Amino acid sequence: GSGAHELAAAEAEQPDSVAAAHLLSALAASVLAAQPDKRLATIFQLWACEDRRVAEIGAHVGLSQARVRVLQKQIVELLRRDHAIRTWLADEGHWSLDG
Repeated sequence: GSGAHELAAAEAEQPDSVAAAHLLSALAASVLAAQPDKRLATIFQLWACEDRRVAEIGAHVGLSQARVRVLQKQIVELLRRDHAIRTWLADEGHWSLDG
């Protein structure tokens, strides 16, 4: 099947959750864009938004797969600690970053 058609079908079935995911993604991207290491925002975009594999991300940003995994963990920790994201998740009743 076509990924685009499956995505469109999922968005049609759950427009609110798709909109919420886009808002959270934008919030996370803004948090990461403020970090000194600009690769974090790029890695987040490729990983969380484009669903790219670690090998693809590494090739894109010029890092080893092991280093990409370390930065992914750093991204998760930064987002877990961010007050605006924690508040948004709590207010919206969405999933938690606490695992």
